[in-house]
Amino acid sequence: MAKKLGFCWYLVFILLIVSAGIYLWGYIRVKSFERRMKERETEIVQKTQIILNEKTKEFLKITALPLVWAVRKDMMRGNFDEINEYMERLVQEKGFKEILLVDTTGTIVLSTDKKMQGQKFGDYYPVEFLQANDVVITTDSVNIRAVAPVMGLNSRLGTLVITYGLEKIEVK
Repeated sequence: MAKKLGFCWYLVFILLIVSAGIYLWGYIRVKSFERRMKERETEIVQKTQIILNEKTKEFLKITALPLVWAVRKDMMRGNFDEINEYMERLVQEKGFKEILLVDTTGTIVLSTDKKMQGQKFGDYYPVEFLQANDVVITTDSVNIRAVAPVMGLNSRLGTLVITYGLEKIEVK
């Protein structure tokens, strides 16, 4: 009888060890799976952020072109109130932060931030922006900027600078 009882305890002990081993193995597999899924989620978010930023740059470039055409037309007519109206309306749209019109001397002629009007462009942004001969897109950590020359028939009339806020993708 004592042998049977010892054998039963031995069997119970072996079953406990096997059960603990199976539980531990399952726990490790689940944690490994969760880690891989978290890494995959991070990778997908990063790739999506890159794609979103590229699409936003393209959007900003194609938005800047017709705006420059309208600004050019009104600059040639001296109709700065109409240009200001375009800028004020556009900056109300989601994502747009600021729009500036800079003349050839580097002075901010119109701005959606009225404190900047009449100031030197170089006090806020690199003056190299004013040398752009085509629509140039720049990015910093929080904004995308489109810098577009406003060309008259024979000469440059000014430069249009559009600042758009980068959208951050967040996983909830």
